[in-house]
Amino acid sequence: MSYSIEPKDRYFQIICSFPNEIKTESAVIFSSQVDLVEVENLRARSLDMFGHKISYTAVVIKALAMALKENPYANRRVFCWPGLSLFGPRLQRFHNVDITVAAERSLPGRESVAFFDVLRDADRLSLLEIHTWLKALAASDLETNKQWRTFCRITESFPYWMSSRILRMPYWFPSMWAKYR
Repeated sequence: MSYSIEPKDRYFQIICSFPNEIKTESAVIFSSQVDLVEVENLRARSLDMFGHKISYTAVVIKALAMALKENPYANRRVFCWPGLSLFGPRLQRFHNVDITVAAERSLPGRESVAFFDVLRDADRLSLLEIHTWLKALAASDLETNKQWRTFCRITESFPYWMSSRILRMPYWFPSMWAKYR
């Protein structure tokens, strides 16, 4: 199985019981500059090796995948059983390093349409494989991308209230979350 539900943790449950309200007047914003000299050198080398530069997104995905592999405690999500708040929140730990990526779609008369696809086992892929997957995702359409095809079919086949509930189902079911994110 690609995930497990961790046992109850009293500290985690207490922390989750605090309200999640954020007051904007007391919000703190952190900003940090990042030195991208090594990333630019890597991209320049990729131009020599592959004939094109590796995208920044591919570099970010690879870095994130490596960080999740090195820090597996960060590769999880908060999960609550639907309608069963009595059991309290639990953590769903993922055993694979899968990265979800948003892809913009150009649809006539609709701006800012996006869907999400999952790059499986990103920690095991090379930068070139990640870059190639991203290019294929950007160029994908209904025939070439199952996730986009399913999203469109649900969105166009059901009334709003029903399609929105269907598309939110992965949030409530750990196995669906692991599959669809």
